[in-house]
Amino acid sequence: GDQLGVALYTAAVFVFGVRIFQNLAIIRRIALNKLRKPKPVVQLQNGDSF
Repeated sequence: GDQLGVALYTAAVFVFGVRIFQNLAIIRRIALNKLRKPKPVVQLQNGDSF
């Protein structure tokens, strides 16, 4: 940290902040993909759809 001219805790906060936002982006993408998928139509025996 001292060689870069940045305090070590500042670098750690930056790195962990970036990781948190990356994880949130991944979670958001997975959630949106699950919501966008069309749900399968269940056919009942008498031909009505549910």
